[in-house]
Order: sequence, then structure tokens, then C-alpha cells
Amino acid sequence: MIALLIFLLFFLFLLLIVGTIVLIVLISKVNRLSERLERLETIPSPPRKPISSPSAPAPRPQAGEREMPPVVGPTPVPPPPKRQTPPLQRETPKKKEHPWLKEGWEWFIGGRLMNRIGALALILGFGFFLKYAFDRNWITESVRVWTGGALGIGLVLLGGRFRRKGMTVFAQGLVGAGLAIDYLAVYASFNFYHLIPQPAALFLMSLVTALAFQQALRHDSIAVSLLGWAGGFLTPFLLSTGEVNEVGLLSYMALLAAGLLLVSLKKEKWVPLPPLTLIGTYFIWLSVREISENTLLLFGFLTLYWGMFLAAEVRFGRNRQVTGRVLRQAAAAVHALMYFGGMFLLFHQDQQLAGWISLGVGLVYWLIQWKLPLEKGFATQMKLTALTFAGVAVPLWFSPFPTVALWGLGALALLWQGRRKSSPHLRIFASILYMVAFLRLLSQGEAWMAPVETHLPLWNLRALAFLLLAGAAAGGALLLRRIRGEAWSIIQGALQTGWVMLLFLWMTVETNDWFRQRLAEQPGSETALNFTHLMGLAGIWSLYALSLVWVGLKKRMYPLLFSGTGILFLSLVVGGIRGLMYQPLDAYLPLLNLRFLVLVLSAAVLLGVSFQLRHHESNAPWAKSIRVILPLLASLVLFELFTVETRDYFQQALERLPSGDTEASRSLFNMQQLAISGVWLLYSITLMAVGIRRRLRSLRILAMGLFGLTILKIFIFDLSFLDTLYRIFSFIGLGLILLAVSYIYQRYKDRFSLTG
Repeated sequence: MIALLIFLLFFLFLLLIVGTIVLIVLISKVNRLSERLERLETIPSPPRKPISSPSAPAPRPQAGEREMPPVVGPTPVPPPPKRQTPPLQRETPKKKEHPWLKEGWEWFIGGRLMNRIGALALILGFGFFLKYAFDRNWITESVRVWTGGALGIGLVLLGGRFRRKGMTVFAQGLVGAGLAIDYLAVYASFNFYHLIPQPAALFLMSLVTALAFQQALRHDSIAVSLLGWAGGFLTPFLLSTGEVNEVGLLSYMALLAAGLLLVSLKKEKWVPLPPLTLIGTYFIWLSVREISENTLLLFGFLTLYWGMFLAAEVRFGRNRQVTGRVLRQAAAAVHALMYFGGMFLLFHQDQQLAGWISLGVGLVYWLIQWKLPLEKGFATQMKLTALTFAGVAVPLWFSPFPTVALWGLGALALLWQGRRKSSPHLRIFASILYMVAFLRLLSQGEAWMAPVETHLPLWNLRALAFLLLAGAAAGGALLLRRIRGEAWSIIQGALQTGWVMLLFLWMTVETNDWFRQRLAEQPGSETALNFTHLMGLAGIWSLYALSLVWVGLKKRMYPLLFSGTGILFLSLVVGGIRGLMYQPLDAYLPLLNLRFLVLVLSAAVLLGVSFQLRHHESNAPWAKSIRVILPLLASLVLFELFTVETRDYFQQALERLPSGDTEASRSLFNMQQLAISGVWLLYSITLMAVGIRRRLRSLRILAMGLFGLTILKIFIFDLSFLDTLYRIFSFIGLGLILLAVSYIYQRYKDRFSLTG
């Protein structure tokens, strides 16, 4: 009874499938007949000839009249009436529809989408039915497998029949369902029931995959080809036994990839097939590499895969009308990256060999774009790929600093070649190479700390890398000056700023290492050397900033001007803060010390830059405001210099006094404060005189501010802490100077503007 029920269920299932197919066939025939009737109805009927009525006989001429001959000529036909269109009515452009939707949404959903869903449902339903039957042992294992295989082949044959009848989409669904069932049948025969060994299962899976591609070409269906792709790449996982046959698996992948590439060459419109094949092939190779130690075998198959895909890329690159060019070029770039990654995984311990392989691969790409007639965009990509492989070989051969130098020189050569041949691609590649070289150099922060024992100042690989890369960047900026375009102007400014900062870093690290050597040679002198170190850096930065500002203003290179201004301000901050306290005070010599030299130099640089800006106020409106600020900064630097020099002179004398001599200490303290107040007053009146003579209102205002600061010091500090005699001198001096200033303002008020 149960067997009869099972047979009835199976019969009803087949009847449902056959009935559905028959119903679909009848509906399609009715649709075709209705379409033919509609086309016949729309055909215009031929115009009928009008029936001409018998014309009346011409009147005979009367006696005495001559009979005129009839006029023979074409009968004038009135012109057809012109079709007038409304003046304000415009024709709306037709919307471009997707090729899948050219028959309409209804046909797409009912004819195509439901077909695909129906095929999937058929596959799942058959699978569930077989599992249900298998679990209850209704059918023997052999019969199950043969039934599945026969059903799959039957669906494929049935799909071919419907294709001949013109029902292509429906036929594709049947073929896809049949191929999937055949895959399941072979998989079940091997994995579930162990009816066939692994080689036989692999052979049958390969036959099904080949059948899938044959049917895909026959039906011109990318969906069927993707089904074959999935089945082909899933076969090694479905038939896995835990033991990997490296040669067999990699050979199978080579044959599968070759078949897929041949199919893609025949059907160029199937654009997704080569990228998917590329991903699947390299994924399988990586899986084998995880468990294999045969480096030579892995490298051989990796190079074989690379050659196969490269040949397909060249074939597509020679076709100037190939579809999906952007996707194909992106896949070619990913392919080159994947090959290099796999090669580096194999030979990362022998980087010299990896470098030679990379250079050889780059040479192959270069020869291809040089010798073969490729499409321009694809040839450019091949050239850039060759340059990339050659550039990657450099860090595999050399240490970081020589690598940076070679990259910089290579970028300069490419930029020159791109300018000579008017190739924006080479210029862009050179700009990227510059950026990579900069990042590579900046990432070597720990390598900047050279060994103290073996370091040679200004004569080492680090200095060579800095100088060569800076020179290459400067040369690149000069080459880009004659190329028009906002983007190239930005790159030119970046290169100018880059070489300026490289030289700045080079000066800084070389100075740091020189003082590190002095510290190693003179232990216990950290205080003096640290003070000299920072003040020396401030002085070097000031001179470098002055040269940058001068060149930037003369050549109108504003990146140099702005970079020099920033470095100048940095030197002022470092020198000003470090110069507040002279260390060690025992080594202090009034006016003959490094601090005095550096601060005077900084003030002179500020005044020199301000003087240079005078000639550029007409071309650069911002130069006038900067020219006003720089003398004020120079005045503040000199104010700090005179203050600390006066203070440290007496402070050194105070520290040399015996510890118990309070009277002498008190006297020196009073003299120190009196001298500071006097210096402030003299400096203030000097600024006032210069401001009046040069008609600089900013200096006069600064002088007034210093006068105010001096007044506060005298009335608050000197009045509270100084002795009576020193108070007298402070106040008398203050009064005389203030009266003198007032007299100057009153006496020479016509010689300067009080508001300008």
C-alpha cells in the first residue's frame, strides 16, 4: 500500500511537471498567434484607384473658328498639405530601457523572472523529493543516481527542443535545472553512496561542466555559463576526501580556467566571466598553497595561470570595440596584483630572487605594449603595470634609503618623459611614485637615529636619500612649471613644499646626530650641549628660512615663501623659549655667546624679509600686512635679547658671591633691576625714534607699550624692593625719558603722521 502511494505521488509529481510544461507551450502558441494577428491587422491595405467618371465630350468649334490642338503635358498635382506642429510642443525623448525590459515589465516578470524561479524551485523540489525517498529507502542507491542523471539529461534535451521552437528563455531555465540535477547526481554518487571513486567522479563533474559551457554557447545564455562556472569551481570542494592531490587539483584548475577563458573569448559580451574565473582560480591556488610545501610546483602553476589570463587580456586589448572595457582593465590590474602577491608569498624569504622575478614580469608587460597593436588605453595600462613591477623590484633589492633615492630619480625620469611625450598617464604615475618615496622615507623614523659610533655627518646613506629625493622633487617642480592646468599646479606646489621640507628634515637630523656624538664623547655635559643644540638649530633654521623667502619672492614661488615663513616662526619660538635661560651660567660671556648671535640673526632675518617684501606689495596684497608684523617681531626678539643679557650679567655675578655676603648680594640685585629698567627705557626711546624717523606707527605703538611696561615695573617692583638711592635713579630716569618723548611729539609733530 505504501509503495502504491509513493508511486502515485511520484506520478502526480511528474504529471504536474508535464502539465505545467504543456500549459506553458499552449500559452506561448496562443501568444504567438495573437501577435501574428496583430501584425496582420496593422499592415495598411493598398490604396484603391478612384473610378473616373466619363468626361463630357469637348464642344466642337463653330464655323469660322480654328480647331486648337489639345495641350499635352503633366497634370498639375497640388502639393500635400504641410503638417503643422504646435509651436510650444516639444518631442519628449524616449527613455532608454534595459535590454531585459525591451518587451516590457510584464514579459520580464512572467517570461524571464518566473522561469528562473521555477527552475530553482524544480531543483529544490527534486532534491527534497529524492532526500525524502532516500531517507525511507524507497529507491536503491544506484537507481537514485541513474534517475537523477537521466532526469537532468532529459531536461537538457527538452530545453534544446524548446529552443528550436523559439522559446529561448524557457529553454534556458530547463537546461539550467537539468545541469544542476546532474551535478547533484554525481555528487551524491560519490559523497553519499560511494558508488564511484574520486577520479571517476571528477571526470563526470568535468563532463557536466563541459556540457554546461556547450549548452551556454548553444543557448547564448550567460546564466547557464555562470552555472557551469559555479559547478566547475565547487567540484574540488564537493569531491574532497581530505587528501589533496596537488598536481591533479592544480592541473584541473588550469584546464577549467582555460575552458572558461576560451568561452569568454568566443562570447565577449559575457564580461563577468573572466573576472570570476580569475578570482576562483587564484582562490584555489591559495588554498593549495596553505597545505603544500612544494614551492617550485606552486610557482610553476602560478606563472601558468598568469600567462593564460595575460593572453586573454591581450586578446581583449587588441579589440578596439570590446564590451566592458573598464571592467576588463580593472580585472587586469587586480590580476597583476594577485600574481605579485602570490609570488611574494612564495619567495618572501629570498627577496633578491623575488626582485628579479618582478623585473622579468615587468619586462614582459613592457614588450607586450611595445610590440603588439593594442588599444591605446590598454597599452597605457600595460606600460604602467610594467613600471610598477620594475619599481617594486627596487625595495626587494635595496635597503630603505637607496630605495627612496632610486624612486625619486625614477619619478623625475618618468615626469620628464611624460612632459616630452605629452603623456598625462606617465606624469600621474610619476607623481604617485614621488608620494610613495616620501612616505617610504618618512616611515623610517627609527632608522633616522644613526649609530653614534659609525655615523659620518653629511656623508651617509640617509643624507644621500634626503638630498637625491629633494633634488628630484625640485627638478619635477621645474618640469611642471610649463604644464598648464590647475591639477598640475597643485602637484607642482606639493613638490616644491616637499623638497623644502626634506632639506629642513635633513638639516635637523644631521644636527641632532652631530650633538649625539658630542654627548657620547663628553659625558656629563648634557646641559651645555642641549642648550647649544637648540640654539644652533634655531640659527640654522633662520638662515634656511631667509634663503627660502628670498628665492620665493624673487621667483614668485609661493610654496617656498610660505614654507620659509613657517620655518622662520618655528626658529623664533625655539630660540626665544630656549634663550630665556642661559645654561650653564658659568660659561656665559656678555655679548659673546651663541644666544646673542642667534637672536640677533633672527631679528636681522625678520628685518631682511620685511625689506624684501617692500618690492612685492603691488603684486601681493598680503605682503603689506606681513611687512608690518615682521619688524614688530624683530623688536620683540631684540627686547628679549637685551633683557636676558642684562639679567644674566648680574645673575652670574650673584652666583659667584660667597654664600654669606648678603650686603653685596643686595647691592648687585638693586643694580640688576636698575639696569633692566634703564635698558627698557633706552630701548623704548630708540624704538620711538626709529618709528618717528621711518614714520612707522607700529613701532611707535610698540614703544609706548614698552614705556607702559617700564612704568609698571618701576612703580610696582622697583618702588617696593629697591633701596632709596636706586629708586631715585629709576624715577628720575623714567621722568626725563618720558618728558623727552613728550617734547619730541610736540616739537616734531609735523614730521610724522599720528594716524598713519
